Amino acid sequence: EGSTSASARTSVARCYIARALMLQPSAPKRPAQPAAAAIACGTALLLVFYLSSRSSDGAASAAKIDPEFFRRGNDHPLPQFFGAPLGDLNCSEMRALVAEVGTASVAPKVSAFQTHQVGQISASLALAKDLDTLAPVFNELSQLGMKGYMKFGAIGYGFWHGAIWYTIGIDDGPVDWDLIRYQLCPNATYEYVSMCMHGLGHAGFVRAIRPYDECTTVAPGTIAVSTLVPAFSICSSAPSGLLEFLCANGYYHGLFEKFFWQTPGAPGNSWMYPCGTDDTAYQEACFRWLFFQLPLTQLPGLPFQGDPKRLSGFEANGNLSTCTQSHFSDEKFVRDCIWGLSSVAFP
Repeated sequence: EGSTSASARTSVARCYIARALMLQPSAPKRPAQPAAAAIACGTALLLVFYLSSRSSDGAASAAKIDPEFFRRGNDHPLPQFFGAPLGDLNCSEMRALVAEVGTASVAPKVSAFQTHQVGQISASLALAKDLDTLAPVFNELSQLGMKGYMKFGAIGYGFWHGAIWYTIGIDDGPVDWDLIRYQLCPNATYEYVSMCMHGLGHAGFVRAIRPYDECTTVAPGTIAVSTLVPAFSICSSAPSGLLEFLCANGYYHGLFEKFFWQTPGAPGNSWMYPCGTDDTAYQEACFRWLFFQLPLTQLPGLPFQGDPKRLSGFEANGNLSTCTQSHFSDEKFVRDCIWGLSSVAFP
């Protein structure tokens, strides 16, 4: 696995080199190259993350871990991509460990694929204590997110996202925006607000599959067509249009990870569904996350793989020309599609 991880890191380097060459003015024009480069880059990056999650050097059960283990080595960026010491713990073991030593001590030792679960566990433990305020717990989780913010994306915010969608998702009542504003997401900077709303966008799918506990995940292919509109109700209740749009980014991220377009009841003639329809709001965000998810479909077994059949639909409909060749019912969908595709191919 060490040699495979090295190979993956080499692929990432080649990916960035290829992208740099592709953007040079003197590079020959090849219409299919941007799409191919975007897919290749996404695949290489996610391969690195996947291989790192499988590295279990030093992995141990909660019962065997020396407390001294948590008093050293916590000064590196979060989360771990290579050699996560706690990468093999199951959810019950992780819950016991977080309860004993705290989230901040556990966080540097987990893989990127465990951040959401740790966040859910942290929120569950906090809610069980019936605290006067959840603000200190969620502030700690958001700070872990900033510490783990990588140039590849906001993976370090997985702790906070998991806690947010768990807290709001397990409650079937009206969304408590005062709770969100003052306790879950009190930092009023743009980055924190956008990351907070992204987590809220995922919460609708938690509500859709309840009962749900801290060890539950929304499994790929389990989202029903009938839940798509109700799942957006959290976002549609946002107190402003900007917050609703930021929330929609999380909603569509979750949708294209978990909703397969050949789900019973879904239109069978569109690999883009629900993009290009009036069934769901903020279609520009829909297309963005549709195209974002396509490279990840080439890595079987990942928990956020999405639907591989969408990639074949993309390739069969002209790759980069798909937005102008898909015969949408309204020109607004053409514009939304172009915006979504360009935001991924040329971020």
